[in-house]
Amino acid sequence: MSEDLTERVDGFVEMAWLGETPWHGLGQEMQPGDSLAQWQRQAGMDWTIERAEVEFRAHGQLYGMADAASSQSSYARGRSWMFPRRQVLYRSDNCVGLGVVSNRYKEVQPAQVLDFFARYLEQNRWQMSAAGTLRNGAVLWATARTGRGAEVVAGDVVEQYVLLSTSCDGTSSTEARLTNVRVVCANTLAEARGVKASVKVRHNNKFDQEQVQQELQLGHLGELAMPFDVFMHAARSLAARPVSRSMAEDYVLAVAHRVRSGFLQPAWDARQALTDLPQGQLRQSLQRGDAYKKMMALFDGEGRGANMPGTQGTAWGLINAVTEYVDHQPKGTRQSAADRYFSAWLGRGQALKQEALTMARLL
Repeated sequence: MSEDLTERVDGFVEMAWLGETPWHGLGQEMQPGDSLAQWQRQAGMDWTIERAEVEFRAHGQLYGMADAASSQSSYARGRSWMFPRRQVLYRSDNCVGLGVVSNRYKEVQPAQVLDFFARYLEQNRWQMSAAGTLRNGAVLWATARTGRGAEVVAGDVVEQYVLLSTSCDGTSSTEARLTNVRVVCANTLAEARGVKASVKVRHNNKFDQEQVQQELQLGHLGELAMPFDVFMHAARSLAARPVSRSMAEDYVLAVAHRVRSGFLQPAWDARQALTDLPQGQLRQSLQRGDAYKKMMALFDGEGRGANMPGTQGTAWGLINAVTEYVDHQPKGTRQSAADRYFSAWLGRGQALKQEALTMARLL
C-alpha cells in the first residue's frame, strides 16, 4: 500500500472519485449529484482536526527544557515534561497524530476543503471529481471540473480543473490551483506561467475561502477563461511546432537530467537547461537511464494519443511524453501508483511538468 494514500485498519481507502476509475484503482466511486456530505464520508474526510498540548517522557537524559514544575534543567526519570508553545494536531476519529505545530498554526479542517467548492456545485457550474487524504490525514485535497474544455487539435480535448490542497503537519501551505487534464490519457498539465493560476495561504494566516476565490478569479465562471485560454494558446502553438529528432533528444535529455539531479539546482533556468546539456559520460548515462528511455518511447508512439495529428513529431507530443511519464510510469520498485498520483498533482512531478512546459515553449 502507498505510504501516501491513507488506508484505515479495516481496509477503507480515504479517497472518492467520479467518472473513470483512477489508474491506481483505489477509493470509492461516486455518482453525479451526490451531496458534499456523501463526498465527505466516502472520501474519508468525516472527522475533525483536534489539538492537544505536547507532553513527553524523558528517561535518564539531560534536557535543557523546563518541565511542568521547575524552570531548571535536570535529569528526568520517567517524568512527563511539557513542550511550551507547541501543540499536537490529531484526528478526532482515531486520535492518530498528524503533526506538531506552534500554537499560532491555523489548520484547515477537512470539511472546509470540500466547502470551498459548495457554492459552485450548488449553482451547477462545477462537478466534484475527486477528494481524499494522504499520510494518515496530514494532507487533505479535492478537485472539481469547472466545465471548461477545448480541443488542442481535432479530437484532443483538455479540460480545466480546480485543486484545493492543504496540510496539517507543517509541510505545505493551503493552495488553490487551476490545472488541466488531457482527456485522451488523463495527463495533468499545469496552467501557463504568467497568469493567476495559483493562490497560497500560509498556516500563520487564517484561511479565508472567499478571499482565495476572489484572488483566483473564481467569482464568475467566465473569469476562468483567461488562464485557460492562455494555456490553450500555448498548447496549440506547441502542436503546430514540429521538432527534429535531435531537438526531441536534447529536450528529453534536459528533462531526464532534471529528474536525475533530484531538483538540487535551485537556480535552474529553462533556456540554460536546453543549451548547456550534459556531455560525455553523464550524457551517455542519462540516455541509458529509465527516465530518458521511457520518455523517448512515449514520444515515439507508445504514449496514449502520441500518434494523433498535432501530437506526433511536435513540441506538444514532447510535453505529453513528459506528463505521461510523470503521471503513469513506475519510478522504481518502491513507488506505487498512488504515490504517482500524489506526485502528479501535488509533489515533485507537478513541478517537473511545469518546468517541462516552460522548456517546450522555448523550442
